[in-house]
Amino acid sequence: MAFFKKVDPKKQIHLVIAQMNSGDYLDAMKSCEKLMQKFPRHAEGSRLMGQVCEKLGNDRKASGFFRIAVEEKPIYANYLAYGNVCRRLNEPGKASELLEKALEASPD
Repeated sequence: MAFFKKVDPKKQIHLVIAQMNSGDYLDAMKSCEKLMQKFPRHAEGSRLMGQVCEKLGNDRKASGFFRIAVEEKPIYANYLAYGNVCRRLNEPGKASELLEKALEASPD
């Protein structure tokens, strides 16, 4: 059974971040997809996948991943990412609501 590789979420996230930092967004997307196959509602994985989609110019797809991130972990960074992409998608009501929630969730 050696052909079934176990996916370690923390290692996969570190890999995605390294790929993004080096500008390798296509590989980062592949690595995120691998994580999301095993953990489809992983909050940090969803936010990273949303960020990769943004970098690749697909705000609509990014929006869906940021929505999952907010649903799974309603924290400042997730609300902010989702709100900003909604603003770019010309959804001002949704963007305003999410950015207000980001301020409420802010630790400062």
